[in-house]
Amino acid sequence: MNLRDEIRRRFGEQPPGTAEAAGNLEAALEEARRAKAQLAEVQAELAEAQRVKFRMLEEQGQLQARLEAVQAQLAEAQAYSRN
Repeated sequence: MNLRDEIRRRFGEQPPGTAEAAGNLEAALEEARRAKAQLAEVQAELAEAQRVKFRMLEEQGQLQARLEAVQAQLAEAQAYSRN
């Protein structure tokens, strides 16, 4: 047997447990891919929730301003009716 064949024989064989470890690694990688996809979905949902919250806060501010205007008109009307 020449040196090249000896090197192939020694280093070409997989150590015991290599296939199992590779399978475990593949399973872990697949789980990481699923987790990454779920994270992306949750981040998209969070971004949408933040947009909705911002719109609601804007609307709340507008409604508050309208309420204050109506209250001012009511106060004027009450003052006028007393005179």
